[in-house]
Amino acid sequence: MIKKLSIKKQMTIIFVAIISIIMIFASVYVPRYLEKSMEDTIFRTIDSRMNTKKGTTISEDLYAVQQLFLNSEGKPGHEIILNEKSKFITTNFLEQIKENALKQVESTQKYVIQTEEVRVYCVIEKVFTTYRVAYMFDVYGDEFRNDIIKQIVGLLILLIIFGVTAMYIYSNYFVNRIIKIKSKVEKIADGNWQDSLKADEEDELGILSNSIEDMRVKLIEQDKYKNHMFQSISHDLKTPIMIINTYAQSVKDGIYPEGTLEETIEGIIDESKKLDLKVKKILLINKLTYLKQRNEKFPEINMKEVIIEVVTRFKNIKEIHFELQLEEAFYEGEFEKWYTALENIIANNIRYAKSVIRIQLTQSEINIFNDGPNIEFEDINDIFITYNKGYCGENGIGLTITKNIVELFRCNIGVRNVEDGVMFFINKNNT
Repeated sequence: MIKKLSIKKQMTIIFVAIISIIMIFASVYVPRYLEKSMEDTIFRTIDSRMNTKKGTTISEDLYAVQQLFLNSEGKPGHEIILNEKSKFITTNFLEQIKENALKQVESTQKYVIQTEEVRVYCVIEKVFTTYRVAYMFDVYGDEFRNDIIKQIVGLLILLIIFGVTAMYIYSNYFVNRIIKIKSKVEKIADGNWQDSLKADEEDELGILSNSIEDMRVKLIEQDKYKNHMFQSISHDLKTPIMIINTYAQSVKDGIYPEGTLEETIEGIIDESKKLDLKVKKILLINKLTYLKQRNEKFPEINMKEVIIEVVTRFKNIKEIHFELQLEEAFYEGEFEKWYTALENIIANNIRYAKSVIRIQLTQSEINIFNDGPNIEFEDINDIFITYNKGYCGENGIGLTITKNIVELFRCNIGVRNVEDGVMFFINKNNT
């Protein structure tokens, strides 16, 4: 039910409920605490009196400690004067003291005696065959406790009023921030990504707002990337389509651009294959993106076997010498996809290597080094972006496919410039 209410009302209800619980607890616990505290204080006062002053006293000060002696039969050892101030010393009171004294086993015992008019705190000390009694009247105890309780209740009521007011002001501020975030999120949902959500506050709403701001920035980057990719794909597919169209039109007109009809048709077939390969690569990127979102678990394969098979394909290139340092290592994934990923990296390395490609495989990392030129600093972070023109002016989607495959199998990929060359690295993501 409370979930259907606004945050303002929820916060107010919760606050009032907490204060109400505190009030109920205070109304039960505070009187008991005051009772115990006052009782302990009175008995400490009585004990102090008994340890410092001997003799019988009947004071006119009702808050003073009174003393009297009883003989072995429980009778007062002196004449008690009853006046207006000592009106609470009644026969009934003396009888209760006598009864408690004669039953007492311990040498000293504390008692609380309730007379018709007042509560009395007393300590009876057994001294050989006599009894020494010290006592105090709790004349205004109830009134004092009631006053304290009234003050506490009044204070809690003021606290509720102040708290509800403060809660209302803060909840307004809190809700207005939420409404502001909601408004900007709706704009993002509608494709309007221009308004920034960056917040200076460091509370939870500030963290949420900054997280949405990070998302907004990434959406802008992804939109730019998609537009760039679509333009690049359109341009990349345009060339073979244009050649196929031109060749087909020429054949229709009796003209053979390749010399003969057979050679011209063969040219059309070659361009069709190129077009088919490009389309398959684009579809593979979309498939890998979909598979990454599913976050499936894959069996482990022997990575040493994959690397050896890929290198075997390129071993006849006389200008390049392969140096292999391979451990028996198992990585999560599928043989064919890992083959495609490593084939793209090694093909890229062959393109720029002068004479050596060095491959190292361990249980946690794959390093692929070539002794070619270093990558320009401004291009090194964009080398895995689809159709990004960078490393020595080359572009394409091979390394983008590799990056998607590596990440699908819960690994990280990167590249860095090293002494005398470039190093590609793949390591397992242990998180």
